[in-house]
Amino acid sequence: MKSLDSILHAIYDVISGPAGDRDWNRFRSLFVPEARLTSNTRRDGGPVRLLDVEGFASGAGNYFKTHPFYESAIVNRVQKFGNIAQVFSSYESRTAPTEKPFARGVNSIQLFNDSPFHPEGSRGPHFPFPPVASLEGQGLCLEKRYPKQIKQLKISIDK
Repeated sequence: MKSLDSILHAIYDVISGPAGDRDWNRFRSLFVPEARLTSNTRRDGGPVRLLDVEGFASGAGNYFKTHPFYESAIVNRVQKFGNIAQVFSSYESRTAPTEKPFARGVNSIQLFNDSPFHPEGSRGPHFPFPPVASLEGQGLCLEKRYPKQIKQLKISIDK
């Protein structure tokens, strides 16, 4: 990937689509081998889920084979320092691109640039740390945190 924007787009693009297989090789290419994906959404009081890249691809892959799933960013808040970036990416999940979302939340994505010679890198940013997702609910509301951006998004979706 050549830019932070392109990798943020790829994160959502690679897992989105109609029911069927995803391009898991492309998905794997976004991560360093040691990367972890974490979900702090607890189901039935269970623990936080921590997966490696293969564990996510296997679990999500089985779901995606029989379920359409489309996820897209609403707002990406990026902070950079040196060769690292922290992104809070609010998102919406849908079963079809034009349907109303069935879930919204925030992904916390940590990236690093492993190219010492180019500002955006020849290999570009990678995930060294887990993307961490928080779903709306559990006392969290995107409208309260990002009121202007959510209002603008609703206007464009409702048109």
